[in-house]
Amino acid sequence: VRPDGSLEGGEVWFTEEGVGPEGVPDGMKCDERGNIWVCGPRGIWIVSPEAEHLGVVEIPETAANLTWGGDDWHDLFVTATSSVYRVRTRVGPNRVPHVI
Repeated sequence: VRPDGSLEGGEVWFTEEGVGPEGVPDGMKCDERGNIWVCGPRGIWIVSPEAEHLGVVEIPETAANLTWGGDDWHDLFVTATSSVYRVRTRVGPNRVPHVI
């Protein structure tokens, strides 16, 4: 971080080839294992801390954002084009103060 608060020395950590006109990544969260969950084409992409694409939770509409909730924080709520989806997950969120 520069003295004026801007960033420097950035590098590409992860890229998904073939994104094209289907959409671009948006809205992301980190789970308790350090994986990144990000809205993208076809649904929610899951990417490991080592930048390995672990898979996609398919959503039938364009996903815009996501968050965990529910009694045990294992329900993933996804806002999409015209709906809100709830998906049960095996992991919960990274427990940072703004999430709990």
